[in-house]
Amino acid sequence: MFPGSMGLDALKQDDGKSSANVLDVLSADPAKLRASLEEADAAIGPVYDMADINDDPHFAARQMIQHLEGTPMQGLIAHLSQTPGALRWQGRAQDADGDSIRQNGWGTTSR
Repeated sequence: MFPGSMGLDALKQDDGKSSANVLDVLSADPAKLRASLEEADAAIGPVYDMADINDDPHFAARQMIQHLEGTPMQGLIAHLSQTPGALRWQGRAQDADGDSIRQNGWGTTSR
């Protein structure tokens, strides 16, 4: 743990110091933070931005980014053997159902 960091019992009896402690932990050297979390058997992993996702070989192998009509889109999460699924279109145009929704509301009941 980091010097001055609070355990779970101390956090339950917060005396106003926990916010400062969290900031200390978050501003720590990432390598030290990772080592500390791994030592505590805490789940840890990187936080990706879109560039990281685009460059990650695991995302590529799972086809998590697919291009439809030139637009990169999130791929299907599950690839089932008998029903693998497919992205076939980007979706309807913005407000394509707007008039119907404004006239009839959501769902099948009329207003």
